[in-house]
Amino acid sequence: MAQETDNLHTVSCSLLGEQINLRCTKEQKASLIKSLDTLKDKASKILRSNPNLNPTQAAILVALDCQNALNNYLENETPFTKEAQKFISKMQTSLKKVQND
Repeated sequence: MAQETDNLHTVSCSLLGEQINLRCTKEQKASLIKSLDTLKDKASKILRSNPNLNPTQAAILVALDCQNALNNYLENETPFTKEAQKFISKMQTSLKKVQND
């Protein structure tokens, strides 16, 4: 357990008026900072375009935007996925031919 604690790093930031301290591994730190920067940018844009929102409302809209982006990513096929599916189909056809011979 001590080794894990030694390996943990703290990332501090202010988000929607709240000071947040998060712990992560050294390997996760850069990704966490990038994610926090993205959240701050999204929150700033939402608050600039809707100045009457309170921080909780802004946080909900940021969460919805992030979830929507994730859903769109997961629901759409990438060019790699399409090529992989073509390759798999081609291999299955070849295997069926070999089995029938």
